[in-house]
Amino acid sequence: MASEKPSTSENIHQPLLSSSKYHRTLKQRNTLICILVWAVVLATVCVVISVFTTRPFYSSRMCNSGLKNILFIIVDDLRPTLGCYGDRSMITPNIDQLARRGIKFNWVFAQQAECGPSRTSLLTSRRPDTTFTYDQHTCWRTSAGNFRTLPQHFKKSGYYTVSVGKVFHPGKASNMTDDYPYSWSQEPYHPSTQQYKMAKVCPGPDGKLHMNLICPVKVDSQPEDLYPLSSMSLAPDPRLPHYMPPVAWNPWMDLRKRDDVKKFNVSFPYGELPEKFQKEIRQGYFASISYMDDLVGQLLGTLEQTGLASNTLVVFLGDHVSLPVGWSLGEHQEWSKFSNFEVALQVPLLISIPHITDLKDGFRQPFRYVPVVNNTFKKENSFHVAIKESYREVNELVELVDLYPTLVELSEIPLVPPCSLTSNEIEFCTEGSSLKPLIDKAVYVTTFLENSISWKNAVFSQYPRPSLQPMKISDSPELNNIHIMGYTMRTNKYRYTEWMDFDPKTLRANWSSVHAQELYLHEDDPLEDRNKAGFNEYKELVDNLSKQLREGWRAVLPKAQ
Repeated sequence: MASEKPSTSENIHQPLLSSSKYHRTLKQRNTLICILVWAVVLATVCVVISVFTTRPFYSSRMCNSGLKNILFIIVDDLRPTLGCYGDRSMITPNIDQLARRGIKFNWVFAQQAECGPSRTSLLTSRRPDTTFTYDQHTCWRTSAGNFRTLPQHFKKSGYYTVSVGKVFHPGKASNMTDDYPYSWSQEPYHPSTQQYKMAKVCPGPDGKLHMNLICPVKVDSQPEDLYPLSSMSLAPDPRLPHYMPPVAWNPWMDLRKRDDVKKFNVSFPYGELPEKFQKEIRQGYFASISYMDDLVGQLLGTLEQTGLASNTLVVFLGDHVSLPVGWSLGEHQEWSKFSNFEVALQVPLLISIPHITDLKDGFRQPFRYVPVVNNTFKKENSFHVAIKESYREVNELVELVDLYPTLVELSEIPLVPPCSLTSNEIEFCTEGSSLKPLIDKAVYVTTFLENSISWKNAVFSQYPRPSLQPMKISDSPELNNIHIMGYTMRTNKYRYTEWMDFDPKTLRANWSSVHAQELYLHEDDPLEDRNKAGFNEYKELVDNLSKQLREGWRAVLPKAQ
């Protein structure tokens, strides 16, 4: 049965919820549906759209009651390469439309740019140093504590929770079950194509199948014609950053395993791919994003057609999970993820709240699917539409651990208390902060809210390494091989990182044994190409940032409103 609505005193932030008649106490079998959309370089993007058409979670009476579903769309390895984020080259009309109907968060960061650790952190609202999940082979329930997950809390509160695709990282990281039955009301579904992601399925000119990076499995459905190779450019900063410490380097071994990359015999670790192939990778990534946009449009269009859109809160999120992530597309001469750079950690986040963010002139505007994968779409119209529309935006720094308490508060189920200093014995708490005050400010733009909101001034991430020099296991070391930990902090002006010793047995970093530092000045160097940490003129700044990094995320938590 659903929990009773918590008392008003428990709801710290009230304006959005109390101002809308559409936010009501949840009843049993409200639905939290998590769908994973694959954004894989030129491979077939997979999303199960039929979940809303083949399984009627609601009776018609319940559909008209104003009760809220939550549709949580997670896109693997998606960076903010979208029209709504100002990228002039991208064709993403459906996601751009969702952004116009919601709130766009511009500065969102993962806690670790790797599959298992990132998803575990996102879905438990705890950081890697609490979950003790630094690799793909560790499950938090056995390594750290029996933490209640986001879908588990909704399930306990009366929701029917369904997982389609890769929500938890499958395998050992989620106890070989995708955390079923704790988090899910029914066994999670994975498409059969999952088994072929690292398989020889790509036809080659020799008539054989290969395990390629660039793999147009079904060429006629890939929107490459929207991105002709002649229009492709290299990354804006395709060379190694100046004064980058070797420990920071991601040698992209995941790409080197692919047959079409192997043929170039690129030297390890700093060899460069041929420029034409670099452009083909970028073309493939952009094409896969537009293909994924088409599928997201079909999904949201189906939601509208079934009548569920008017009572469904939609979350659209990019995250760093296996295969090509984040993604580095040649920036810093790197590919894939597995680093502490901005391009590997920053992700897009959109939240659309029915009857709150999708109103125009007082009326809810229906979502209209825009076909992309056909010959009728006009590329030249896409960005003009994206830039001329205004968006509700949040420019404060946000972390993925903030999503759990946010969705809980928006749904009016029991709030998540903050975690204590030592929380491994505590089943239910958060190391993030609810974004609801920022949502209130974006929806109700007033001087009072603008001046009264306290928010964090820094966000924190980390990445492990086996050694100070690049190794073939540097990208994704298993726990027993992790001997270096890199802690990074992003403020409004700077990214500051320290690489230090780490003991895989005690799971402790040695903050007195720092081997390398990085400082990037974002006002002058937004692409993080020039490390200034070793320059005498920045010594005082480095000392101050080092102190703030050591004080950690707790020191910047916003004060209760």
